[in-house]
Amino acid sequence: MLKTGILTFQKSLNYGSALQAWALQEKLRALGADAELIDYTPDHYADLYGYLRRVRSAADLRYDLGNLPFIPLLRRRKKAFQSFWDQRFRLSEQKYAYPETPERLNDRYEAIICGSDQIWSSRAKDADVNFFLPIGHKAKKISYAPSLNDGSIADFSPAEDYRRYLSDFDCLSVREADAKADIEAFLGGSREIAVLPDPTLLHPKEAFEKIAEPSGLTGEYLLFFSVNYNRTTVRAVKTVARRTGLPVYFYFTGSNAKRTARENKDFHLIRDRLSPACFLDAVKNASMLVCDSFHGTAFSVIFEKPFFCIARQAENGGAKRDARICGLLEQLGLSDRFISEVDAETVDLETPIDYTGATEKRMAMAEYAETWLRDALS
Repeated sequence: MLKTGILTFQKSLNYGSALQAWALQEKLRALGADAELIDYTPDHYADLYGYLRRVRSAADLRYDLGNLPFIPLLRRRKKAFQSFWDQRFRLSEQKYAYPETPERLNDRYEAIICGSDQIWSSRAKDADVNFFLPIGHKAKKISYAPSLNDGSIADFSPAEDYRRYLSDFDCLSVREADAKADIEAFLGGSREIAVLPDPTLLHPKEAFEKIAEPSGLTGEYLLFFSVNYNRTTVRAVKTVARRTGLPVYFYFTGSNAKRTARENKDFHLIRDRLSPACFLDAVKNASMLVCDSFHGTAFSVIFEKPFFCIARQAENGGAKRDARICGLLEQLGLSDRFISEVDAETVDLETPIDYTGATEKRMAMAEYAETWLRDALS
């Protein structure tokens, strides 16, 4: 197969981003591709993952003051992620960084795969134009399951430029059906676009068990996994924890984790063993997971755990549908695991999930995606 570069969020200090990057790298290599992750630093990376901001406003000052007590933890997290990258990623020798356009990639790769993760989301702060490969390429251009989240391709401008970038792809796929409809409308229905699963869903749980490392968590516990720590989700977690009697553990995955730690003294912030490999072990051994994130949902399913996804509150006070989470749960026949804060008080917490059908459906999705990848790279 072709010499292949993968352009994704491989540097993000984010558990889902790191593990989907590894998962796609490993799947491509298992299919026979000479694949590696392109060592790319996107726009706004320093703003997203720096310990402190340059103070230009009162908000920046408040952010820095709030971060100060957590800097030792953030340093341990960065070191843990770096160790995982060094051990598990096959990175390109050349480094690239925004605003450089990736013209040099033409000389190194026969195919370039953009994806997965939210590289095409207008809401993702580390997404930039280079994830669309905005120049003429000799290499084959392929998108594998990028997500728009709740954004739209039409959010990017100039629109004609992005139509040209997308039309230049040899093979197009996205992660959600909503994204497929959005891009088809943007391109005027002129392209065939596949809907493919996140790379993490292409592997059986045994593949992740092989790279897991001890998390240090013992006994029964509820693992709370979020990125935004919406207060609606936090209240639902407290309800489930009260009903089950399970202690709550959570990772520092976003700036609102600071507020969650301050306001919920009965929650346990995980301060050591912070690598993605340790996160896998924490998921595997959890008694239950409660989340509001896509990859929290994905790994709950992969490890066949009891779990619930909490809907965010819509403007009208009802539950807001999350296209990424709901789309996956609908595909797997697990839509009843998506609940509201109110539902957390009454939902059945005892009946185990029958994963037989869900896992069969997931592996069928993986088989279809493998065939698509082989064809794309042929």
